[in-house]
Amino acid sequence: MALGWKGFVVAPSILFVGYVYIVATNMFRNKDSTTLSMLMLTMLGTTLLLSMPFYAYPGMDLVFSGTGLQPLLFVLGFTVAIAYVTTGFRDKPWLLVLGSLTGAAVVFVAVIWLLQFFEQSNAFNVLFTGAGYFTKTKI
Repeated sequence: MALGWKGFVVAPSILFVGYVYIVATNMFRNKDSTTLSMLMLTMLGTTLLLSMPFYAYPGMDLVFSGTGLQPLLFVLGFTVAIAYVTTGFRDKPWLLVLGSLTGAAVVFVAVIWLLQFFEQSNAFNVLFTGAGYFTKTKI
């Protein structure tokens, strides 16, 4: 799917939203989410590795493009961060862990907004608009 439709990141993004919900719910229940985190990371890593030869082709330059792999890299990075925090700090109080994640998210959004404001990056638009969803591929 990643080779025929640039907006393929919608599917992993929907799974990511479900993953975040389940992991947050498991924190309230004091249940371990390590298995779910590893399954999610395996799925995203496999998707990245299978699509990398096409998107990393030198003439196309799509790895860090807003309509290329950049949205998938964001989802993968967020998944790694959430998996690290929720499995590494699963014995800590949930309010401390979720508060730390929320604080880090606010700082991250502020930084990418500032980069967008000073025209250094389009990461804010990639995350908060449907930038690559309706883009046609010419395969």
